[in-house]
Amino acid sequence: SYKELDARAAHIAQYLLRLGVGPGSFVPLCAERSLSLVVGVLAILKTGAAYVPVDPTFPPAHTRRVFEDCQPQVVLLQRRFSERLPVTTAKMIAIEEVSRDGAAPPHAGNPRDIACVMYTSGSTGEAKGALIDHRSLVNNILWLQDNWPLDASDAMLQKTPFTFDVSIKELLWPLATGARIVFARPGGHLDMRHLARLIADRGVTVAHFVPSMLQRFLDAPVAQLCQTLKLVMCG
Repeated sequence: SYKELDARAAHIAQYLLRLGVGPGSFVPLCAERSLSLVVGVLAILKTGAAYVPVDPTFPPAHTRRVFEDCQPQVVLLQRRFSERLPVTTAKMIAIEEVSRDGAAPPHAGNPRDIACVMYTSGSTGEAKGALIDHRSLVNNILWLQDNWPLDASDAMLQKTPFTFDVSIKELLWPLATGARIVFARPGGHLDMRHLARLIADRGVTVAHFVPSMLQRFLDAPVAQLCQTLKLVMCG
């Protein structure tokens, strides 16, 4: 439920605040597509800090570059990925191990604080971080909602790796409107049969595809199962 999600994120945010995390901080988040992922994102945002997506499947050299660039004091992660991360002086915090004690954190920060840092792949040089502030993030979500209103009857498919900016829409737009998030299994964003069955079984109404993936999806016979879709975004 929204209440349970908010409470869990608030407890982790309180813990991060006690460690000195706040506006101006950059907190790498290493997690696979799961409930822990969205809890981690919300917890970091509640402190006023910025979350920095770290894909546990990315090459160690890329992650090392990200850590060197953002100089984190804290890293939030799912415990099983701790051995995949480079050596760092930052404190490692396992999402699933944070105590549930403590009050909800105060609202922190302002619209111009950085909410998220998305790093490029580094395929043409060193990875570079694009800074997204809270004002821009909220502006985009409100624009989406003005044009394609969601409500509690809707379900958004979350399949984009959270190292890409489309994931922000998939995670936060439904949560801002009372809708549901339906997670594709880790790695499942490339499996058209999995996506189609998930859309059909969970009543997904909204999904986003890049053009090449949308063509693959439409060419798959199982796409005919997806009768609940009412909005497919492509870009």
